[in-house]
Amino acid sequence: MDWRTRKYYIVSFIPEAYEMRMGYLQLIPKIKFHSYKDIPKQNDEMEQRGVYQMMISVPFEYNDMLEYELRKAERTDFYCYWKEIKRDLSKKYLDVFGNLISYRRCELNPHKRCNHCMNC
Repeated sequence: MDWRTRKYYIVSFIPEAYEMRMGYLQLIPKIKFHSYKDIPKQNDEMEQRGVYQMMISVPFEYNDMLEYELRKAERTDFYCYWKEIKRDLSKKYLDVFGNLISYRRCELNPHKRCNHCMNC
């Protein structure tokens, strides 16, 4: 997850509104959808059951457009839910002066700076 340039949201839609909402959300530039491809279902079921859940990532400059569409979906659809995923800032890395730094030295290679996943 690239926290420097994108915001992340957990979204769930009902099956009746899924196609319509996905059509609206795909108009937002540079949006990415992350969802499970193989959802387990019982042998006697013909369709998916329950709520469609996914993670959506969008750049900072387009998050207002996404939040507007999600608020509209929450207001008009039944059982629509969304939540912004916040970054865990409990792991703070400080330099020798006590200032917060956005990277840390990798334990495997001390000459490498780990600033993407923080866990090389």
